[in-house]
Amino acid sequence: MASAAAPAAIDGLYEVPPAGFVQARNALVKSLKAGGQREQAEQAAKLPRPTASVWASNQVARRAADLVAQLADATARLQGGVTRDREKYAAAINHHRDLLNEVRARVESILADAGLRAAPATVAAAVQNFRTGLMEANTRALLLHGRLTEDVGLEAGAGLFGLASGLGDGGDEKHAAPPPAAKSHKPHAAGAGDAKARERERREEERARRERERAQAKARADAEREVHARRKAADAASAAREKQEFAVASARRELAAAERALAELRSTEQAATAALAAAQSALKTLHR
Repeated sequence: MASAAAPAAIDGLYEVPPAGFVQARNALVKSLKAGGQREQAEQAAKLPRPTASVWASNQVARRAADLVAQLADATARLQGGVTRDREKYAAAINHHRDLLNEVRARVESILADAGLRAAPATVAAAVQNFRTGLMEANTRALLLHGRLTEDVGLEAGAGLFGLASGLGDGGDEKHAAPPPAAKSHKPHAAGAGDAKARERERREEERARRERERAQAKARADAEREVHARRKAADAASAAREKQEFAVASARRELAAAERALAELRSTEQAATAALAAAQSALKTLHR
């Protein structure tokens, strides 16, 4: 993945929609090389064309920085273990989910405004970028700066609910389950609510995984179609170029022939003019 730090010229590429990215990147690389900034040109040349989900993720990070920062904090709290109080833990899960839903709405809005189809798989992949990408230092930095270059894999999310295991299995005091309160219905209700929250989270993770796989399959198919289309366009351009080169060569031959004919006509004209002058001179001599 690219660095979270980037020169201003390169940073602007992350805002270019996928359809115009390659053209904008190539133009920037050419401009940087012309300006003697070869290191930056090489950095820009390495940036891949973003998927719709990656582009939308970057735009959410750039346009809703406060929302993403809140989600990053909520993610960090869940990773570290927010409390040994089950009710507070369930509340933290719900808060995290609410923030992800806000991100989802932002993604859908951004895609629609850009004229891109907000396909379920695309939206799910973008949400997954935030869900798992904010758990690791390198991808978190890229997301917070809106400079993600590829979708984040599901494997990054293995350590989100650090408290969940502690609540059932014991461990250090920070993550340990609270002492059981016999004959008290409140802890029981809290535990049930927490279990439901974890089950909902598990189902969401499984759904996100399936949507992610569909998104990746679609991305591969789209990439293959794009390669085929670009190859076909390149072949057509090559054929058109050869046709134009042949036409230019033919025109040059015709021009050369016309220039030779013109030179011959000028030579004939000069000879005729000289002959006329001689005849006129001879005529004057006879009149004398």
